[in-house]
Amino acid sequence: MIINLFFVILLCFSFSNINKFDSELDKAISDLYNFKLDSCIYKLSKLSEQNTKDPLIPFLEIAAKWQQILLHENHNLSYKVIYDGIDSAVPFYLEMIERYPNDPSYPLFLGSLYGLKSRIDLAQSNWVDLVISGARGYKYIDTARQIDSLYYDVYMPIGTLEYFLCRSSSSIQLIGKLFGMQSDCREAIEKLETASSHSRFSWIESRNVLSYIYLYIEGDYTKALEVSSSIANQFPGHPFFAYLKAEALVKLERYDDFEKFEKELQRFYLYGPKNQKIECYDKYMYLKALIAFQNNKFSESEKLCSQIIESYQLEFKWILGFAHFIRGKSVEILGNRNKAINDYKKAVEYLTQYPEFYEAKELLQTPISEIINSTKY
Repeated sequence: MIINLFFVILLCFSFSNINKFDSELDKAISDLYNFKLDSCIYKLSKLSEQNTKDPLIPFLEIAAKWQQILLHENHNLSYKVIYDGIDSAVPFYLEMIERYPNDPSYPLFLGSLYGLKSRIDLAQSNWVDLVISGARGYKYIDTARQIDSLYYDVYMPIGTLEYFLCRSSSSIQLIGKLFGMQSDCREAIEKLETASSHSRFSWIESRNVLSYIYLYIEGDYTKALEVSSSIANQFPGHPFFAYLKAEALVKLERYDDFEKFEKELQRFYLYGPKNQKIECYDKYMYLKALIAFQNNKFSESEKLCSQIIESYQLEFKWILGFAHFIRGKSVEILGNRNKAINDYKKAVEYLTQYPEFYEAKELLQTPISEIINSTKY
């Protein structure tokens, strides 16, 4: 009886420690997604001292430090955090994979590290390197899936990679297939939805990716608003979740709701780290340009887009591409097709992964008035 009581007490103590660790880990993740990065990094450092074998913490530490540098310094400097992180963490993960071959979490987060490397390749438009980094990560993540097909966190990186592979050129898709990757858009979205609903950790990032896909590629603005609102409302300190929600409102022409949300958007470019202010201001100006264009205020949309284009310094070029695209249509409607053509060429250059790429190519060949008259536009 005494022995049994001892084991009950020991078991309860063990679960208490596990629950406390998980609770603190959840707080660190919440800090990460609310952009309280100093607090997040501090919590992760303490947690890593308590559990040196935890598979998630090394990955989160790298992600948090990378995001911190990205908000304050030149984005090229942030790449070094990823490269150094890979160099330092890969030996740990490989050792843990060898010691615990039936634990899917170690190959998952090792593969996710290579996913961060893919993100750098995407920013630099290194498409072949993107697929190679993605394939290397995919190999480990798929190993995790084979170990446990109900380990739902694996479906976020797999779904993300497979979706953007399906939207890539046929040559890139072929390279992906050589590494065993699929390129079915619908199946990729289903995997992301599964992770969004059932995963322990990757549900947040799954909803971030889904918001982006529905908003910019699939054109399902109602779904984009639903998904982006779920994360923007839960993590009010995350500026880019807020801007996804705001753009969905604009594209649904829910201008009254946008105006109610506008102060939240302004807060992110008025206060906060230097690079956050710059990016959020450009995104805010883009939304105002989009609203002006949708309401046939073409001189205003041209002016706002020109302000974005003339001062643009962000890592990714997609907002720049959209600014050229909207300005091109605005100035052509106002009667200056020659100027519009230059903007369409820039849109084609910067928007290769977006539906507007094909619209811009068509506009290079056909005046917008003819498209409007033929009811295609």
